[in-house]
Parts: sequence; structure tokens; C-alpha cells
Amino acid sequence: MTTSSSHGHSARRQGVRSRGGFRSHSTSPRTATGSSSGRSHYGRSQHRGRSFGARRPKKRGDHIDEALFINRAVPKHEEVYAPKHAFADFAIPEKLKENLAAKGFVAPSPIQDQAIPVALEGKDVIGIAATGTGKTAAFLIPLITKLKEPKNRKRIMVLAPTRELAQQIETEFRALARGMSLWSVSCVGGSPILRQIRELDRGVHAIIGTPGRIKDLIERKKIRMEEFDAIVLDEADRMLDMGFIPDMRYILGLMPKERQSLFFSATLAPEIRRLCDDFLQQPVSISVKTRDTASSVEQDVVRVSDPHKKLDMLAEILSRPEVSKVLIFREMKRHVDDLAHELATRGFKALALHGDMRNRERDRAVKALASGDAHIVIATDVAARGIDIPDITHVINYDIPQTYDTYVHRIGRTGRGTKTGHALTFV
Repeated sequence: MTTSSSHGHSARRQGVRSRGGFRSHSTSPRTATGSSSGRSHYGRSQHRGRSFGARRPKKRGDHIDEALFINRAVPKHEEVYAPKHAFADFAIPEKLKENLAAKGFVAPSPIQDQAIPVALEGKDVIGIAATGTGKTAAFLIPLITKLKEPKNRKRIMVLAPTRELAQQIETEFRALARGMSLWSVSCVGGSPILRQIRELDRGVHAIIGTPGRIKDLIERKKIRMEEFDAIVLDEADRMLDMGFIPDMRYILGLMPKERQSLFFSATLAPEIRRLCDDFLQQPVSISVKTRDTASSVEQDVVRVSDPHKKLDMLAEILSRPEVSKVLIFREMKRHVDDLAHELATRGFKALALHGDMRNRERDRAVKALASGDAHIVIATDVAARGIDIPDITHVINYDIPQTYDTYVHRIGRTGRGTKTGHALTFV
């Protein structure tokens, strides 16, 4: 494996071209050449006109119309949102305003602009917003404010579907609550539970964790839910996919009836709606979602007529200079490991990410891609949920996802903020 970025790009190019690239094969992205007409570098499909008119795919196992994997990106600057507030306008502690300013927060995103004032009033919220829209600050800002209210003796809890997301939320909590004498702990599976218990015994204001580990700590009598008066369910649809609904119901059922509940989800499946009906009190619904797929993601397919040439084609794509930070999705853990090994033997800086890996190994893979020490991470859907790595240039679906909702979540890893991303799906 190469040790420098420039050497890595050179090795990638030489490693592929020495095998002939995919120009010598009959299989290629629909057009392997770019054009001056402004078309995608990967070409456009004959199905282009059906991108929005195609039937919505059904549940797991059913066919997904490949036209849904094709869509031209709409630059973010074309979507103008005029916020009604500035962070300085909110009735929040001055120190919190200082911390927001230090992080460069000036104008709220749409979900922040609409959810924060409602949550500051103590109301329950159902927030429908895609990943990367600023949901974390939308619930942390009002909850940090709640924790600093005079005579407040309660605590807050945030539930997230994966340990990576829970740890990212706790990192954000610490940054926003800096200098405010507020303490937090991340309670997630895959990390030493005794260390988490020690933190809980010292006393914390915020517990941020995954449902399974939180339930375990409740049963050990290390967490007493009667001490909490606010709870967040972040990416509730992902928790539904991962089978956490019973655990969430168990946790919510132990909380005092007088509490504030903030539920955030990219979609509102019937089971999530029933959860809202059972546990939220007169919630205010806020939706900033305009369509299924991120408008800032250029989406295309890569056709492969010969399965034996699939890896060569992937290698050629990864060799392109503009493909600099890549997240590749596979369906099975062993296939993740196999592809990581194959790419490493070809000179790519590729790392695996799946649920059988230790927590520190998963953290190392995420940090390596974020820092540029790795060019590629190959992941399963479960492992990649909650990952927030800046500036991912490309998401590649090496395996077609089981459902269209999974596809939407996958491509949400790129095209974040004001950036334009690219998503390629092998078909």
C-alpha cells in the first residue's frame, strides 16, 4: 500500500492502465468520455426522462427501476432559503452563542431555523429532514439551553442508530457546551461498558447512545429514566430498519409522562408514526424535505455486461483524479473485506468498515478517510449509518441496495453542505 497521496494517485493510474483499463473492454459507464455539453462525466442514460416519473420501488427484494439511480445534480446555490432568525436572536445562553460563533454558525439551516424556536418553547417536535441538514444542532441547542435553566435537575438523552453517529453527536455536544459545566457520556455497544458505567457514576447531564446499550445500562440500574425530562430519537427511520423499535418503546415507556420528545427522521414510516402517536404530546411537525434524493448529488449508473470485468471498471473509476474521497457500499461483510483486499493489492488506499470489526478499527477507518490517509472506505449499510465525513466526492454502489430508501441514505453521504457530490450504481 502506498504511503503518500501523490504516489497513491500515480499507483492507481498505473495499476489500472497496465491491465488495459476498461477502454479495452466492452463494459463501461454509459459514456467513458466527457463532453463539452455539460453532461455528467459518466454520461446520461436513455432513461433520463423517466427519473422522476419512474414507479417507486416496493419493499425489500423487489426490483428497483434503474432510472431512479440517474439524476442530474442541482447546485445548492440555486436553492435559496432565507432564514427568519440568526443564532444570535435565539433565547439561549450567551456562552452557547459564543460557542456557535466560534464554530462559524451564523445563519441557521432550514431545519434549525424552524425547529429551534419550537423546541425552546418546550414543545414536542417531529422533524422530517434528510441527513446532512443540520439536525444535530437543531436539537442540541434547545436541549443545552434547557439544561442551563435555573433549578433544572433533570437530564437529557439522545438515541441514535449507530455508535458512530452517537459519538459524533457527543462530540458536537461537547463543542457547543464548552465552558458551560455540562458533562456527557457516549453509551454505545462495542466500547467498554465498565468505562461508561464509571462516567455515569461520576454524574452526567447528557447521555447519548444506541438503544441496545442504553437498555442494557437501564437493566443494570445504572441509568434511571425517571431522571430525564427530554429525549431525542435521531434518524428514527434507521433505527426502525435496524430493529430497534422494541428497545425504543421500552426506553420511552420508562420516562416520566411530563417530558419533551424530539423525533428526527428522513422518512415517516407507519411504525415511526405509531411511535409518535403513542409517546409524543401535540407535536409540531416540521418538514424541510423536498424530494427523495439530494439535489446536490449527480447520480448515474455504470453498466457491466461481464461480471469478471466489474473490478477492472471500478479500478478505472477510482483512478480518476477527481475521485478523491470515496465510500463504496457492499451488501455483505465478507464481500467488504474481499473488495478491500483486492483494491489494496492494486495499490489503492482502501479500508473496510463493517459490524464485525472492533470499535477502534471502525473509528480508524472513518478517521483515515476523513483525514485523507485513505482514499477509499468499503462499508456495509449498517456500518455506514450515521457516518459524517466531510467532502466525500463519490458514493459508489458496487452492490445494488435492497430498497430505494437505503439508496437514498447511501447517497446522502456525499453532496453535503454547499458541495456537489457524485453517486454511481453498478447495474
